[in-house]
Order: sequence, then structure tokens, then C-alpha cells
Amino acid sequence: MQERKNKRLAVSTIVLTITIAGLWFFAFREDRIEVDETAFAIEDISGIDQVEMLSARDTIVLRFDGAKWLVNDRYPADRRTIQVLFGTIEHVKPRRPVSEKRRAEVTEQLKTSGTHVRFFAKGSLVKSYTVGGISQKPEAWYQLPGADPVVMNIPGYKVYASGVYEQSENDWRDKRVFGLNWRNFKSLTTTFTKDGETFTISGDNNLFSIRGMEGDTAKVNTYLDDVSLLVGEGFYSAGERVRIDSLLAGPTSFEVVVTDIGDRPFKLEVFPPLRNEADVFGRVNGEIMVFPRTEMARIAKKKSWFRATPE
Repeated sequence: MQERKNKRLAVSTIVLTITIAGLWFFAFREDRIEVDETAFAIEDISGIDQVEMLSARDTIVLRFDGAKWLVNDRYPADRRTIQVLFGTIEHVKPRRPVSEKRRAEVTEQLKTSGTHVRFFAKGSLVKSYTVGGISQKPEAWYQLPGADPVVMNIPGYKVYASGVYEQSENDWRDKRVFGLNWRNFKSLTTTFTKDGETFTISGDNNLFSIRGMEGDTAKVNTYLDDVSLLVGEGFYSAGERVRIDSLLAGPTSFEVVVTDIGDRPFKLEVFPPLRNEADVFGRVNGEIMVFPRTEMARIAKKKSWFRATPE
């Protein structure tokens, strides 16, 4: 009796295993379709000197001029964002084909709202494909011309692998304010608007001091470093927020002017921080930039801050 029960149990287990395997096969058979892992790869990314990203939203052309990357031949490109772009190119991999039931829908979505990306090396087209997806999931889709779309990811990271191609012109721009070259530095003057307090830092041979004051050298050097490393989070366009537009129409809080040895001034004007606002706004070369409040606090220093502490 027990032997017959064991046999029936064994048969039931085998049937159940076969049933589960069959269900798994039919449910995920499309994911099992092999995808060429090199389909979207670029063999020599170091040779890429131009990247075009065309969409209904914008047209972005990144071009390397032999010394630096430019955005639409107008602005220096942000080096960190360029690094993210090439890191994505190098590490993104096909995960699986888009499911058959969604294939037509995804293809149409890529056609109408995707970003068409083209990579060039010395004027020759190296690779082109269309990208898009759902950033909230995140799920990225890549599609070669004439082929079915593929779900892509960067192994080990839960990131939206199409996101870098969906940025605006301002997102690609270099957001450094001064980019100081100490070999060309002549002086820095900070002026506070309300009380008119001002101080000037100058020097040479990496020895800098505040004119007319015996200041703490370490603090002076720290301040110069903070100014030179100041980077905005982005650019602000008039009309986006009434509260901010009103702020920008009013007086500034303070300004920093850096002058190089050619007597060319580079100015940053900073507006007063707003209550319950995490960002601070500043004007650089006529354009409004957005800064984290914590970063801007580093350079909002009064002259008294530099006084040497008695030993």
C-alpha cells in the first residue's frame, strides 16, 4: 500500500514539474530569445567625436573640437555629463526583447517620441539607434533601424539607460561659474549690496591675501577654492515661476568679480535666499543659474570671517 502511494506521489511530482516547466516556457519564451549583446556596442568609443540626439523636444549636437566638447557649437559641455554619456555607451547591455504583445506599441512610441541617436568618428557614421522608455519604472528601450526594440539596462544598476539622451541643451552645458586658472588669476572682489562691505583678494606665486588686512591664509585659500569649484545645478528661464521672477527683478545680495591678468572681469551676482526655498539663484554672464543653498553659503563670507585667530 505504501509503495503504491510513493509511486503515485512520484508520478504526481513529475507531472507537476513538467506542467510548471511548460508554463514557464510559454510565459517567458520571448525573453529566452537570444539578443546580440554587441548590437548596440561601439568598438572604439575613444574615436567618437560627435553625437547627435534628435527628438520632437530638441536637437542636441555634441562635438569635440580637439580640446573640449561643445553643445550645439555654442556652449562648453559639462564634463561630468559627457562622462555619464560614454559610461552609458560602454556599459549598457541588452536585457531581453520587448514582448511580442507590446512590440508594435513600443515601436510606434519610439518613432513619435523617442530620441534618434547617431555617433560619428571623423565625419563617418559609426552607429545609430533610437532610444526611449519609461523613466519611472525604469525601463529603457533601444531600437536599431529595421529591427525590433530591445529592453536595455546597465548590469548591477537600477538606472534609466535612456535618460542621458533625453536631456535638454541646458542640461548638457558646463555649469561651472568661474573655472579659474590660477596662472591667469589677478584678483577677486566680493561686495555686499546692502551695506556696501567689500574686500579684495590678490597675490601671485600661490600666495594670496586680502588687501589692507592681515587675514588667515588658510581661510583665504579655502575661500578661493570654494569660488573656483562653484558649480550650478542648472539654468533658470524667465517665466517658469512668478515668485522667482519677482526675486530676480529686485536687488542682489552680493556679487563676486574675478579678474584675470588681461583685466577681463567675470561676475557672479547672487540674489537673497527665499524662505522655504532650497535653492539660491545667481546671475552669470546675463543668465540665471540655480545653486544649492549649502554651496552658496560657502562663498557668502564677510571680511571679518578671514581674520586671523590669535594664538
